[in-house]
Amino acid sequence: MATLWLIDDKATAILIREFYRQLHQQKQSKARSLQLAQQFLLQDSRYQHPALWAPFLLIGHWQ
Repeated sequence: MATLWLIDDKATAILIREFYRQLHQQKQSKARSLQLAQQFLLQDSRYQHPALWAPFLLIGHWQ
């Protein structure tokens, strides 16, 4: 995973924690885990700005 610009530490910690929860506990693909983590972040009104969830992307084998 990489980011396209500087990121907020708190939002990133939440997103990454949810990404790995989806990846390991829910057995989702990396792409789906990232999507679900971004949607999880969007549920909180404090983190709805795209700068907080949109800069993340998967590099390499993302399935």
